Amino acid sequence: MELLKYLNLALLILGFVWQVWAVQKFFRKDQGEKQPQRFALIKFLAPIAVLALAAFIGTSTTATLSFQLAATGCLIAYLVLYGWALRSVGKNRFFLAYSTSTPSEMMEGGPYRWTRHPFYTSYLLSYLGGALASESLYAIPIVVLMILVYTGAARFEEQRLRTATFGAAYENYQRRVGRFTPWF
Repeated sequence: MELLKYLNLALLILGFVWQVWAVQKFFRKDQGEKQPQRFALIKFLAPIAVLALAAFIGTSTTATLSFQLAATGCLIAYLVLYGWALRSVGKNRFFLAYSTSTPSEMMEGGPYRWTRHPFYTSYLLSYLGGALASESLYAIPIVVLMILVYTGAARFEEQRLRTATFGAAYENYQRRVGRFTPWF
C-alpha cells in the first residue's frame, strides 16, 4: 500500500508540472490584455493546493488499499482527460481562465462531447485523487475550495461564450452537456 501511496504522490506532482508547462504552450491571452486578475487567484491557489495535498500524502501514516486505488483511478483519469483535452485543442490555443476575450469558435469534439470544461474537470480529479491518497480529513476543504474556484471560472467563461457569435449554439450545447460531468 505504501508503494501505491507514493505512486499517487508522483502522479499528482508530475501532473501538476505538466499543467504548468501546458499553460505556456497551449493557452494564450490576447495581445495587450493584462493577465486576468481572477486568473491570479487560480495561479496562487492551485500550487498551494497541490503542495498541501502532497504534504498530506507524504506525512500520512496510513495507506488503505481502497483509498489508494480510488486515488490512483482519479489521478489516472485526470492525466488521461487532461491529455485528451490538450490533444483536442491542438493548435487553437485557448484563452486563459477569466480572460475577457471572446473565442471565435466553439469546441464540441473529443472530451468536449462529454463535458463543457474538460480541463477544469481534470484539475478537480487531481485534487480529489490527492485528497483520497492523503486519507486526511484536512484535504476535504482543499477539494471544496478548488471546486468553488473552478465553478466560478466555468460560469464566467460560459457567460462570455453565450455572448459570442455562436451564443445560441452554445446555449443548446449547455442543455446537452454537463459542466464537469456528462450528467451534471
